[in-house]
Amino acid sequence: LWYEFQEKDFSKQDFINYLSLVEDAFSTESYYCLGVYFEAKGELDEALKNYKCALKINYFHPHTHNALGNVYSRLGNYDSAVLEYKRAMRLGEKPAGIYRNLADAYLKIGKPELAISQILKAIDLEPDYAKAYKNLSVAYFQMDNIKLAKWAAYKYVKSVPKDPDGYYNLGCIYQNSGDINKAIIFWKKT
Repeated sequence: LWYEFQEKDFSKQDFINYLSLVEDAFSTESYYCLGVYFEAKGELDEALKNYKCALKINYFHPHTHNALGNVYSRLGNYDSAVLEYKRAMRLGEKPAGIYRNLADAYLKIGKPELAISQILKAIDLEPDYAKAYKNLSVAYFQMDNIKLAKWAAYKYVKSVPKDPDGYYNLGCIYQNSGDINKAIIFWKKT
């Protein structure tokens, strides 16, 4: 629903006015939609407030826990993000993206071994999930497994050749392994 409002360039107030006209304006889904709307607009405190309101009505709404994890992650509260992603998964949310989100939060709190297990689950669900390979290369790099970090980074660059982050990561991996000339070649591609 919020996509339609966004595509038509309606304001935040227009969206709120619409929800106030809906019979179940104070439902889990309406608060969830408001949270998604505010998150897309970068108003993370408002998104957080609405996601929490949604969970007060229905704590067992997996999409809201996943979205709340995303907001916590964007705010730098990675421990809370991990908890919300785990709750979402326990409630049945299983897309590959949530495993990658959880892995990203684990990377941010310095737990690359836990990140790897989540990334591999994402890859099992979607073998061509490019972003998972990007995270996998970072996790292996953090664990000083240069060979696997290179493999995952090359796999990512092959999938998304126009993303400069992949080349930057490869440059860092080669720099760390002592091959500065190869590192420079990749950094020039960023």
